[in-house]
Amino acid sequence: MELPHLREFLALADELHFGRAAEKLGLPQSSLSRRMQQLEAMLGVALIDRSNKAIALTPAGEAFRHDARAHLDGLRDAVARARRISAGHTGQLRIAFPSNLAASFLPQVLARLRADAPDASLTLRELPNALHEAALRAREIDIAVTLLPVRDPALTQRFLFTEPLKVLLADTHPLAREEAVSLRQLQRETFLMCPAYRDAGFHETILERCAAFGFTPRIGEETDSRVLLSELVAGRTGIAVLPDSSTRVPGTGVVARPIKEPLDPLRVGLVWFEEHPNALRKLFVAAAVECASELGTAAPRTTEKRTRERVVA
Repeated sequence: MELPHLREFLALADELHFGRAAEKLGLPQSSLSRRMQQLEAMLGVALIDRSNKAIALTPAGEAFRHDARAHLDGLRDAVARARRISAGHTGQLRIAFPSNLAASFLPQVLARLRADAPDASLTLRELPNALHEAALRAREIDIAVTLLPVRDPALTQRFLFTEPLKVLLADTHPLAREEAVSLRQLQRETFLMCPAYRDAGFHETILERCAAFGFTPRIGEETDSRVLLSELVAGRTGIAVLPDSSTRVPGTGVVARPIKEPLDPLRVGLVWFEEHPNALRKLFVAAAVECASELGTAAPRTTEKRTRERVVA
């Protein structure tokens, strides 16, 4: 039995008139009559009562109409769902992100994605940057918002924006009264560090710039926890040089001040395995690029390369 037989039968069941049903279907009346006879022969039951001038459905035909309509409705739903998944408007996407972007950039991206894909299933996993590549290789996540560059040459990366660096100080620190702070003014301070930024060359930049002023910073505690780092700074355990988004912790007894010297900012982007297809991920990347373009530190609209020189739009 083919689907056209079902559609033609349902058209006839609605009209109860071969001429009107044939016109509705764009078929000759004789063709429709012949196809209904074929359908009845395939089923081995009479669906149409032709004994009177006006045709009617047999009891078997009434039951078949109900089941056939439910079957076609279910098939239409299945086709529509497949098309939504293919377009990325539904499905599942697992996203990893560092804590500093949880309260700033990521919510904007998710709101834009939801507008295009309201039925999508999103799993959000807060994870330190250093663990993103391993999670992608293990297929525990589908994409990561992370620091660039990445080491794995098989990963696709898309640059989004840069993060300016600031000094995080206790609000009782004498330098908290300054509009901007020089690295030279921090030479007697203990630097509290975030190990996740080491692979991005961030620590090396600070050490080199401090060396240019004739001192090596004294390193204190290291932690990936933004909240703990802020509490340590508030307690005058030390100071921290962080990307701007990591300094936005209101009500913790800390203030953030720009650095007078030019420091290379951190580069934030997306990384994923192109070999693991996911249509919803494509929509997420597009939403992230659009949000990044609205930031003052966003990248120009250019392509970004993989570590093995593959270009991504």
